[in-house]
Order: sequence, then C-alpha cells, then structure tokens
Amino acid sequence: MTKLLFRVLPVMLFAGCLSTAWAADTPIGYVSWDVTAPGSTGQFDISNQTGPNSALSPDTTWPISTIVNLSGLSLHVDFSDGSSRVFDSSYFTLSVDGISLNGSPIPIGGVNPLPIDATLTGNISPTTLTLNDSSSITVNNSFSATISNTPNLVDGNLAIVNVTSTSTPTPTPSITPTPTTTPVPTATPSKIPTPTPRPTPTPIPSTSLIGGSVLPLTPPITTAVGPGATVNSGAFKVTNTSGTTLVTPAAVISFNNADFFSSATLTAVAGSNTSTATLNPIVGGNSPEQPNNTTFVLQPPLVVPTGQTATYSLSVTVATNPAISMRNFPVMYAAMAGGRATGSNALLAALALLELCAAGISITRRRRLLMALLLLLALASQVGCDNGSVPSPPPATTGVISSTQTAMELEAIKQVNNNPVKIAGLPIVMGTVSLK
Repeated sequence: MTKLLFRVLPVMLFAGCLSTAWAADTPIGYVSWDVTAPGSTGQFDISNQTGPNSALSPDTTWPISTIVNLSGLSLHVDFSDGSSRVFDSSYFTLSVDGISLNGSPIPIGGVNPLPIDATLTGNISPTTLTLNDSSSITVNNSFSATISNTPNLVDGNLAIVNVTSTSTPTPTPSITPTPTTTPVPTATPSKIPTPTPRPTPTPIPSTSLIGGSVLPLTPPITTAVGPGATVNSGAFKVTNTSGTTLVTPAAVISFNNADFFSSATLTAVAGSNTSTATLNPIVGGNSPEQPNNTTFVLQPPLVVPTGQTATYSLSVTVATNPAISMRNFPVMYAAMAGGRATGSNALLAALALLELCAAGISITRRRRLLMALLLLLALASQVGCDNGSVPSPPPATTGVISSTQTAMELEAIKQVNNNPVKIAGLPIVMGTVSLK
C-alpha cells in the first residue's frame, strides 16, 4: 500500500514574543527501481540532478547548481515474502556522470521474492547550496525517500529525493509599558488570531486523487505504410491540474498486433523537458497470440510543472516481413533425404524397390524395364516439384494487416511528496497503422 506522508503545519505561539519559521523542500534527484533483465534481476539506482545535471533558470525542475554529494546511504527494502534487507553505501557504485549512483543486481526470477517498497536515507554535503537563479539556501544534512507500489514494485517506479531548507526564527522584542504618574489607558495590541488546527487528513487511495486530465487528439490517426517504414502512430496530451509539479516516469500502451512492429518509441514533451523510451512492443505480450500491455519507462522521468500540458507521441517501425509474422505461415524447406517419404524422398524409395524387383530378370530385359519405369516416374514427378516437400499455402488473407495502439495508463506522482495521482480520461485510442 502506498505510504502517504503528511507534513505538520508550524504552530505559532504567542507568549510575550512572536517567532516565525518556514520550511521548504527542494528536489535534488530521485531513486528508482530499474528492472535490468525482465524475470531475472533488477536494481535500485539514484539519479543525482544537481550541478551539471541541474536545470537552467528559470526552470525550477532541478534547481540546485551546486554539486550535492551523497554519503551514509542506507536502503531498506521490503519483499513480497515478508522479508527485509538493508543495503549500505557499498551497494552502490558511481555512475558515468560522476555524481549519480547505480545499484547492484537483485535476483527477482523464479522463487525469488519481489520488492514491494524501499526507503532510502542518507546525508548530503555541502548544506549551503546555490540555486540556478543565483540565490542560496541552507538545508538539513539528511534526507529520506520512499518508493512503494501494490502488489510489488515494477520497472520505473521512483521517489523524488528532496532536501529541506530552513531559516532561523527571529524573535520580535516584547513591548514593555512605560509607567507614568498620570493614569493613561494602555494601548491594546492588535490581536493576532490563533490559526484553527487542521484535522489530520485521512489517507485516500491513489485512484481517487485526480492530478491531470487527458486532452484527446480527435480523431485518432490512421496510417497505411509499407514494410520497414517508421511512422507516427498518434499522441495524447495531459494537463497537470494537481496544483503542484508532477513527474511521469512511465506509460502503458496496448498494441493489438505487436507482431506488426519491430520497434516503438514514446516521446514525451512538457515545455523544455523531453523524455523518451524505445523498445520492441512484443515485450508487453506477443499479440495477437497474447494480450499486450507494453510499459514505456521514460528516461529521464518527465517533469510537468503545474498548469502545463505534456504531449506523449508514439512512433512505430513496421516489421520488414509483417505478412509472415502476422499470418503464422509455417516455413518449410525442400530436402533430398530424411523426413517423410514424399516428393524427392519418395522417388528415391521407389527406385530402390524397382531395383530389388528387377534383380531376377535378365540384364537386357532389366534395363528396358528400368528405363520405362524411370520415364513414367519422371513424368509423374513433374506434376509439382514442391508438392511433396512444401505444403500449398493457405488461401490468401482478405483482411488488412493492421494494429491499433491504445494508451492504457500514465504513471504520475507529485514531485513534492511522491504521492501518486490518477490521470483522468484513460484509456484512449492513439491511432491505427495498417499495411498497404
């Protein structure tokens, strides 16, 4: 079950002096569960989005220009069989960018349990950070981020890693009345209303939290192309109505004829942010033989600021020989020996029998008989050279080979607290591609 985190609002106390305090979360990257070998291994990776990986002003997606170093890492993982494991900093190795971290493989195949949630804690340095607008903040030196999913984590699940910045409360001196010999009414300070305590919110299932809505492109695109061609297969748009920045790490698209394609690419764009994912659609099910739901894990996860609209476009490449992959024709090869006693094999067997039958006849008559029989066999074999070794093809298919793509689900979480939200309006048909 998704663990919702609720932050307690600061309470103002008035006892002779007024104190003020504030706190804010700033993202420095994300921790993700990445399946490196489906049905075999997966690993937890940390993407550090500070320093050279930060965004340029005025983009506040990853705003920290200072390189933030991570240390003292502890990764607590709960598994589907009820067991738990804790991995320390030695579990991670430095990534190619010099600041991100890659985890070690965890077996998930066969009887191995699957991870259901993971909590990453650790320390950062330095604690005074420069933002991309040249301002600076001071933050706490520790952090915590939790990934969870039901019934277990799937490829691309992630949690945003935030650091909390604070300012030191500045006390306001209390007012001391000045005594006078003449009674003078003491001015009554303006009364500051005490905030009404808010009730602790009750966790709400993620399916009822609407964070965005789909803007369909009407009508869905329909395209006819030849083998090997790459073509646009439609798109859909999503508007962020959550009131905060959303992160969309993955999308699920259904292909009703995945065999028709050799590859597919999903490109997601929100303002200046762009993410892509490319794979062979049959990884989600070898349709039409098996139902298909293909998960596209976007790299990097697409960040959609509040109020903005993101576009998710799908392009596909048709297989070079879609007729064979779709119609399931058996592939047969001619043979001169072995296999069934048909075609050329039957001819060899007949010649052997004739030789045996003619063994008791005189040489002259034997030669004449063999010559006549060979002539008859040669004429008979001309009825069809491949009738015995390759079956006649089935009747030509009258239907058009095609595939319709449908966007089934878009994973979305709030950047500020990793709470999942639902995107309304899915599923939606993106487009249809057919063979011409």
